[in-house]
Amino acid sequence: MNGTIILPEWLIAIPGEKPKQKWGVRVEADRITDVAPNAELRSKYPEDSIWAAPNDVLSPGFVNGHTHIYG
Repeated sequence: MNGTIILPEWLIAIPGEKPKQKWGVRVEADRITDVAPNAELRSKYPEDSIWAAPNDVLSPGFVNGHTHIYG
């Protein structure tokens, strides 16, 4: 199954851990299936679609409470 590779400038994978520069994730359906340096993800999954985010920070699982709290 082909996935999508998200390639940010920075990845914050675990709260409290230092951000990793040029690390990204591979997503299949609704699951993250791999976390690795961006170049490694490109090499391991050449058939996957790429979502380049060169100026962004990716933090999977982060919920913005300002826009997700209602009532």
